[in-house]
Amino acid sequence: MIPYFSPTTLMLVWTLLVISYMAVASCVGSPSKFFDRQQINAPQERDENGYALSLFIGAALIILGAKFTLIHYYGSDLPFWDQWDTEPKLLYIPYDQGKLSWSTLFSPHNEHRIFFSRLWALTLYAINQQWDAHLQTVANAFLHTFFGLWLVWILWRLNDRRDLWIIAGVFVLILAVPFSWENTLFGFQSSFYFLLGFSSMAILLISQSRPFSTSWMMGIFFAVLSLFTMGAGFFVAPVSLALTIIRAYRERRMTWRDGITLISCLLILLAGILLIHVPEGHAGLRPNSFSDFMTALGKNLSWPWIDVPLLFLILWCPFVILSYRTGIGKKEKLSGYPLFIMGLGLWTLLQCIAMAYSRGFEGSGPASRYMDSLSLIPVVNILAAHYLYSHSSASFKRRKGFVIACSFWYAFSVIGFLNLLINESIEGFSNMGSSLAKQSETVSRYLASENDNVILMARHMEIPYPDAKRLTSLLRDDAIRKILPVSVRKPLAFVPSVSDRNDFVKNGFYSAMPVIKDRNVWGSYVTSKGDRNTGYLRSERMPPPRLPYLRFRIAGYLDNSRLKLDLYDMDHQLIEAVVPKRLPKESWMSVDIKSPRVPFYIKATDQTKEHRGWFAFSEPTEIGLFSIISESIRSAGRALLVMGLAIVLGVIIYAHLQKKEEIPYHSTEGYNEK
Repeated sequence: MIPYFSPTTLMLVWTLLVISYMAVASCVGSPSKFFDRQQINAPQERDENGYALSLFIGAALIILGAKFTLIHYYGSDLPFWDQWDTEPKLLYIPYDQGKLSWSTLFSPHNEHRIFFSRLWALTLYAINQQWDAHLQTVANAFLHTFFGLWLVWILWRLNDRRDLWIIAGVFVLILAVPFSWENTLFGFQSSFYFLLGFSSMAILLISQSRPFSTSWMMGIFFAVLSLFTMGAGFFVAPVSLALTIIRAYRERRMTWRDGITLISCLLILLAGILLIHVPEGHAGLRPNSFSDFMTALGKNLSWPWIDVPLLFLILWCPFVILSYRTGIGKKEKLSGYPLFIMGLGLWTLLQCIAMAYSRGFEGSGPASRYMDSLSLIPVVNILAAHYLYSHSSASFKRRKGFVIACSFWYAFSVIGFLNLLINESIEGFSNMGSSLAKQSETVSRYLASENDNVILMARHMEIPYPDAKRLTSLLRDDAIRKILPVSVRKPLAFVPSVSDRNDFVKNGFYSAMPVIKDRNVWGSYVTSKGDRNTGYLRSERMPPPRLPYLRFRIAGYLDNSRLKLDLYDMDHQLIEAVVPKRLPKESWMSVDIKSPRVPFYIKATDQTKEHRGWFAFSEPTEIGLFSIISESIRSAGRALLVMGLAIVLGVIIYAHLQKKEEIPYHSTEGYNEK
């Protein structure tokens, strides 16, 4: 019998992954014949490390700020599409019941085995105890930023700590600009990030390490992990095979050690093919003819010019030239940096082929969710172009034809970025933001009315799942209702006490204010008396909430003096006072307080007849701690973006001033003399 999945396992798995990445860092930092280092004096190395650290911090803030801003304005905490099938009944409810098995986590989803995405979603649910797509997207933003900047660090180290500005700049561009806005806005898309993080590490370590060394074994480990990110995870194996063969060809010999690497990669490739699950009904997504396949492939390869399939002949030129000079022509040194660029390029090429085969119906171009993988095309080619330029002779660099060709190629790529952003991405995430807002409204109305027609009569993108009947059956499940996010979650029932005064009225707030839909609201503002009405309102006994926080919507002038909203236990002892950070006045404000651990009642008090002496409040809704934290994080997106830009600008200015004041240094072998 397969043992059940326990909460302790979550901590153990992620601890193992953190230790593995630390081990990779030590491998990259250690000397080997594929990681040659130039000797750098200590003061210069300290300066470089300081610049690098500041640049990495600034880059991280720019990427995170851009992602959080997009999530804040266009995202939703309501789960979307595949999440309804794959998360609550498959993961969360069995986990709460202690019945989640390992086999469930490894079971197929479409063509993929998304073990790590399920584990990631389960971890977020376990710490929050609430299903919250906003929390998932915020966590995914951190995940993507980490894997992206980790690649920057690896490439910088392989390139002998040179050209950090170029490497970091191109990665910040593709990570911060919302080309792949679907992956940013949907909480289910973490598998793309795990695929990138694990595959890149496997390609790096397998191809550039001796068999049975620590780094080689770590590479095999990450290659196996890649199989459980997405179906394309097994592409690590053919890429590592190709790089091993190229290295053997350059050295004019194939050793038994190379044979071990080849056999290991073939076994991983075989395992990956066997793990692929071909779902019924997906055949219609494939191209109907070879012509459709080639059209779809051309569009993938031509990213960001996805509407002009033949432009890949221009965009891939630097990679093709570097691969020829390094692998076949033997005109470049076989070092870690160009070899890794070649590996990333081959991996991206295989991704393009796989997308065209599995999703190339009628020659269609790539959807936004695939652009995190396709965005490596400009990364690989820009880094290849810069490497070729920096390793060209001085006389060749001065040739007008070479300068014109390089300028044209870079300008062409930048125009492609702008074209994709303006004509595709902005319209895409704007429309999706509107759809997500309508979906939350539809689900809220359904839960408030219990009328199936609210969902059954809704339009296609006004509900968060393609099958309306299936969605209603899911939303009728009490176990699912208990874990729904705060935006659609039914509030705690506030029943006025029959034995007390009831001086507050429903919708007792200033008439010009918006009404909170699908929520009961009480207030001390009465039309006949205005804000001079006074009195009390007390609820009946309420059970202790399941989640750690309660959210009230507050309006008016609640000051916790003569206008109060308090929670008491059944012995009439004050538990918590609801106090907004500022007066909401004629607007609605969310106020979160800790949930009582005992049965309680709510008491509202208005003891002032003065002008503006009123307040109103909604029934409270339960919310998880990390849902509150994620709200605070994503609302700070613009501030983080500005901070990141300021840090990067400051580093640029400081480095320029230092360079001016620097005494010219006559380098020894290993430095570029200018």
